[in-house]
Amino acid sequence: MQKINCSVFDCKHCNQNKCECELNEIKVCNCNCKECENKEETITTYNYCKENTRSYYTMAYITDNCDARSYTYEFQLAKLPSNATDITIKNKSYFDSSLTDYQAYINYRNNQYMSGNSGNKKIVINDANAFRNSSLKSNNFTFSISNPYYKTDGYRTSVTINYKNSNNVNAYYESNLNRNIYFMPVKFDVSYITADSCKRDLSSNSFKYSGYIKKDQETTTSWIHRTPEYKWSTETSLDGYTRTGNYEDR
Repeated sequence: MQKINCSVFDCKHCNQNKCECELNEIKVCNCNCKECENKEETITTYNYCKENTRSYYTMAYITDNCDARSYTYEFQLAKLPSNATDITIKNKSYFDSSLTDYQAYINYRNNQYMSGNSGNKKIVINDANAFRNSSLKSNNFTFSISNPYYKTDGYRTSVTINYKNSNNVNAYYESNLNRNIYFMPVKFDVSYITADSCKRDLSSNSFKYSGYIKKDQETTTSWIHRTPEYKWSTETSLDGYTRTGNYEDR
């Protein structure tokens, strides 16, 4: 019977009479003692980070006498934490047919400026129903949103609008411009993580972190030093021992 007594073993525990140490990035002890055994143990961990999401609403407009069919404007991703990383834009879409998105834009626009083909003008509309009635839909325009990028005052994205037509949409008269306009609203989500939302844990525990982002893999190697203890017995099993074979006395 063989009994294994294991303990974490590194070079600082070496007995110079028995061990010859090699000190590299990983501490390794090569024991010369006849009974000693060294076993390598590899541990892999990850940072499991909870994803945060913030919704953004933005809007452009076009005048009814516009010849331009496409233009691009820049949109600032306000209120992202200063320590946000892994910033990704997702769920890009037109406004829903209900009033929810239109009212959300009115509620949270703050001091954002709407971008139009005639230049940046502060167009204010407070009636969600009128806003919806004068907004172009998916059959009237297409759009694209770039990956986020950083400037001196924060993260931004570029929104490109491709105007097709104003079929079946009522124009909105804007007194500041003294002309009819059409709105082109879009929305998207921004996901990000922060260091305080991350926890380092074993790879084998990944099942505990459904929906988390797994990143920053680290692999460490240690050595387990063990000394086997043998015991002869006529029993087929002994508590705490591993059976190593049969012996027959002839």
